[in-house]
Amino acid sequence: EGEQAKDGVDMVYENALLFMRDALYMREFTDAIKVGDSGRIIPMLKKFALMYCGLRRTKYAYEMLHVVHNLEKVWPESLRYVLLCIFSWFLLELTS
Repeated sequence: EGEQAKDGVDMVYENALLFMRDALYMREFTDAIKVGDSGRIIPMLKKFALMYCGLRRTKYAYEMLHVVHNLEKVWPESLRYVLLCIFSWFLLELTS
């Protein structure tokens, strides 16, 4: 009836839950940027990559996964540390 599908699923409720989840992801991401915490930003990039795949924005997803993969698997620990420090400093400068 009305907003419910034939199988009894409340689509308004389901969409509200998905919206709240996505809004919390964005809040976590912006808060992590504000404090310059790259350790919280990297997992959010992974989540955003999956969201972009679902939205058929595969180029964005590919680029995000490429950067995350390089940070976690390809680049040596010393380079990773330097890049994350620079990234955190840059984020702090942008938000101050």
